[in-house]
Amino acid sequence: MDPEALAAIGERDLTDEEKKEIRRVYRSIDTNGDNKLSAGEILRGAQLLGINPTREEVTSWMSQTDKDGDGYMGYKEFFDVMKTKFLAKEHEKKQLEKAFKKFDTKNNGYLNKQQLAKALRRYGEEFNEEEEEEFFRIADSNGDGKIQVEEFVDLFMG
Repeated sequence: MDPEALAAIGERDLTDEEKKEIRRVYRSIDTNGDNKLSAGEILRGAQLLGINPTREEVTSWMSQTDKDGDGYMGYKEFFDVMKTKFLAKEHEKKQLEKAFKKFDTKNNGYLNKQQLAKALRRYGEEFNEEEEEEFFRIADSNGDGKIQVEEFVDLFMG
């Protein structure tokens, strides 16, 4: 993670509501109540919190937090990992919203096909006209011919 993202994550703590949500998810996936989560349970919990890691990422989290080497993660470890990932995701979303505002050169709250194509090129992506059309169609999830900020964020955070 880049230094700016780490700094942004350190700027705030989770709200009480966010903390409760992590606790609620933990309880729902620790079905046998043993206060130990397997990698599969952690993957499911992260997904319930809107974080969509790969199995490899979960394995990495486990290796970083499983101090006693038993192959499980307790509540504190789960909370700490989810907090970091949640705040990192929030930071990424804010960065994409900032980028959207830069690409919305007409300041009308949406991107047209040309603005989206310019945004993609700025990120180093080169598409032909047909690919740009398809990309726009996918991004325009509500089919109104415009890419609103939520659609733009969803497109890149997928």
